[in-house]
Amino acid sequence: MKNKKTTPSISSGIKTLFEILDSSHKEKFVGIVLLAIFVAIFEVIAAIFIANFSKILFEPQEGIKYFEQLRFIDIRVNEENIILVSSIILGIIFLIKNILAIVEVFYHNFSIQKICYNFKEKIFSLYLYSDYSFYLNRNSAKSIEVLHIHIETTLAQGLIALANILIEFIVLICLLMVLIYLNPSIALSIMFLCLFTAFIIQKIFLPRYYYWGKDLLNNYDDIQKFLIEVFNCTKEINIFKKQIYFLNNFSNFVRKFARSKAFITATNSIPRFFLEILFVSIFIFTIFFLTKNNYNFNELVGLLGAFLYAGFRIMPGLNRIINQVNIFKSSIPSIETVSEELKSLRNNEIQSLNNASEKKMKFNDNIKLSNINLCYKNKKPVLKNINITINKGEIIGIIGPTGSGKSSLINIISGIQKPESGEIIIDGKKLTNPNLWKNNIAFVSQNIFLLDNSIKKNIAFGENKINETRLSFALQNSQLKDTIEKLDEGIDTFIGEHGKELSGGQIQRIAIARALYLNRKVLIFDEATSALDLQTERKILGFLKKKTYNATVIIVTHKPNTIRFCDKIFNITNGIINQR
Repeated sequence: MKNKKTTPSISSGIKTLFEILDSSHKEKFVGIVLLAIFVAIFEVIAAIFIANFSKILFEPQEGIKYFEQLRFIDIRVNEENIILVSSIILGIIFLIKNILAIVEVFYHNFSIQKICYNFKEKIFSLYLYSDYSFYLNRNSAKSIEVLHIHIETTLAQGLIALANILIEFIVLICLLMVLIYLNPSIALSIMFLCLFTAFIIQKIFLPRYYYWGKDLLNNYDDIQKFLIEVFNCTKEINIFKKQIYFLNNFSNFVRKFARSKAFITATNSIPRFFLEILFVSIFIFTIFFLTKNNYNFNELVGLLGAFLYAGFRIMPGLNRIINQVNIFKSSIPSIETVSEELKSLRNNEIQSLNNASEKKMKFNDNIKLSNINLCYKNKKPVLKNINITINKGEIIGIIGPTGSGKSSLINIISGIQKPESGEIIIDGKKLTNPNLWKNNIAFVSQNIFLLDNSIKKNIAFGENKINETRLSFALQNSQLKDTIEKLDEGIDTFIGEHGKELSGGQIQRIAIARALYLNRKVLIFDEATSALDLQTERKILGFLKKKTYNATVIIVTHKPNTIRFCDKIFNITNGIINQR
């Protein structure tokens, strides 16, 4: 835990927040504040009129004089109708005030949610278009936490809290101005007591809310990471009978989160009790002051009416300000996280966000890797001075022991990872925009991802308008057609999460069909046939070998039967490549 001196202030949190807001977000925020000012104006009008309405009830003549002074209101009153007219005006004032308040509440909340929606969309797009290297050392739970917790929940809370602070502060100032107008001595005494109470509460609780908020988010982060791990290894947990171990860990995480949440919620209620004591003290002081200064009964009633209305509005408002300040303070860790994430993403290389305008890069001759070198972050060499040529239409085999650099090599060939040094040359031209080159690549990973959707949707991955001709081609040549015809719902059969309704061989054939559906010029298999039986593998590789397919195929494999279909074989050992 940081030293208290390093705890971010409210002002620094606001500064950070406004740095990450764009101009449209700031405009919405200004709109919220302006609407709040209009509501505050009517709060003031209501307070003034209540003070005078109390006088009218007991002294109609004074009320007539009051209406005569309001030259902008052309209403004739007498002793018989003054109470009725006053009641109607009071009702209209409160009606307008509350209509404006309702409009402000809706605009307030919808604007905040719009800001959060824009933030989520912006950061999610930056995630999607980030260079692949960004994810190599990235925990997926972190990204989920930023999108769902920091933006959707806590950042929204911070924005709402800041808006509420401004709104309540505006109303509070306006009501205090009314009280000063009615009786400066009492009003200033009230201001002093309010500020004193706020100061005490701020000194006791506010510095701690930043750390409490950070602890809460850290606990949530731990739970999320833990759950992702558990739901990805349910098979191992079941076979190894480790349920008790994971249940105990989950209980510990949840217990810590619940304790942090309960503590923050409970302490948020404490200021209300201080303010109740303050309000009663102010009320007693007001009565004592007025009686000691020989105010007559009518004046006493009017002033007490105004002070009671203002008190009932000021005290809850002050309580809300304190609570919202606490909420904002606890939201600063999330605001900081979103700010840091935006900086990190902007510093990361971002691919083109406009796929529609991208032209497909031509590939007619060969792929050359010239003096390619790659290192891990610890500077351990992965690939050392790689020089190879892959001609169009060839089937290339890549073999080597585990950890030799095979996956890194195909990542570089596919354009999703940049080498430390060296060049990728396509048809005699240096590759400068890997994103355009990817339009030629179809990839079947050894770690196959499947959507919790139908077989059809998994093959046409990321497409709503499915090309039936290409789909039929993919099904036929991935050897999936016969399997699908045996299913009750055929190609529309849902496969479940991670394809749990399918065998390993069926999952691989769906992945191969997905690659064939794209109809790309370069097809990369990373152990893509490891779960296939010999006959099925031969049929798929036999099709790839046909000149009619006319694609360059790169296969990473350990299977001797697969190697036999290759025109060239590259052997990688300790990052060094040799052709067999």
